[in-house]
Amino acid sequence: TTEASQADYNRIFGEYCEKYGEESARFLMETLHTWWKAYNRAGFIATGIPGAELAEERAREQARLVGSEYGWQYEEIPSDTSFFSRLLAGRWSPDEFVVAMPGEQIVPVYDDRVVTATSERQPIPPRAPHQRDPYLPRM
Repeated sequence: TTEASQADYNRIFGEYCEKYGEESARFLMETLHTWWKAYNRAGFIATGIPGAELAEERAREQARLVGSEYGWQYEEIPSDTSFFSRLLAGRWSPDEFVVAMPGEQIVPVYDDRVVTATSERQPIPPRAPHQRDPYLPRM
């Protein structure tokens, strides 16, 4: 991290302390503002879409700015739009897409496919009952 990003972190923590108290502020910071510590690079995916040069340049500069603010390495990743073209044109190879027909559902499979479509009804796991987080302020 850079001094600027640490200063931002400290400023936000101070604002949370004033608004919610120190204990809740610590919880909020751990929950909402530690994601950037898990990263070390900012990337820009260059698609080369014709007519989008200005938008690409703005996005490229934004990635560089974020990278410098957080002390991350900037990386430009070459790409193209062929995946999205196939998606929109309905050219869905089973190696790239999971297609669920009417009445099918997508379910996890614990292999290299990750998910698959099936007509066999699978139970949907129940959600955990909602419990109020004791660290968040009451509204």
